[in-house]
Amino acid sequence: MSTNNQLTYYQDQALKIIALHDKSNPITGLAITKQLNLKERDSGKEGADIRAIINALRCKGYPICAQSGGYYYARLNKELSEFVTSFQGRINKQQEALEGMQGGFNKLGLSFSEPDSSANYPEALRTSTGVVEGIGTVLHKEKKWKIDSETTYGRKYTVYDLGYRFICDCPSFNYKMTCKHIKQIKEKLASETRERQGKLLDIPTQRTN
Repeated sequence: MSTNNQLTYYQDQALKIIALHDKSNPITGLAITKQLNLKERDSGKEGADIRAIINALRCKGYPICAQSGGYYYARLNKELSEFVTSFQGRINKQQEALEGMQGGFNKLGLSFSEPDSSANYPEALRTSTGVVEGIGTVLHKEKKWKIDSETTYGRKYTVYDLGYRFICDCPSFNYKMTCKHIKQIKEKLASETRERQGKLLDIPTQRTN
């Protein structure tokens, strides 16, 4: 097996590790993380989300399968076929759940509107800060952020504040329904709120004689 220049450093190294393991000897995501000396997931540092790395490798055609014991590199047609069938089954179940959740808007008397990720909003519609420092750029006043991927060079993910919850279009969110990008945005917004509250407390009161 040979890797190519289209892989990031962590993708390349993870692929080399997984390729050493067949179905009879899988390797866990935690073991891969330790071998690559990746940072903890909650730290938000580069390479923290091994699932995102593996998802990127699968998207590029590498037959990385998984079972209860961990990940392995498929050697046989039967192995890959069984995993693809199982994977498709999970996708079908998620699709059914998604369609059911969409029906929840009717129960709440709401309607779902697809975020327009292609819109080019003028500067006048941006928030007063315009930039979430060290995290991403605020695209418009409806609270939507573009954040650079820490595992795939040049890739950007979008975090949306729907008013009642945050969502993200990164692979990790699809697995866990939350992600480090959402956590970073929430922490930044909480920090800004505390700062505003602090300024309000510092406003001097007028004394009356």
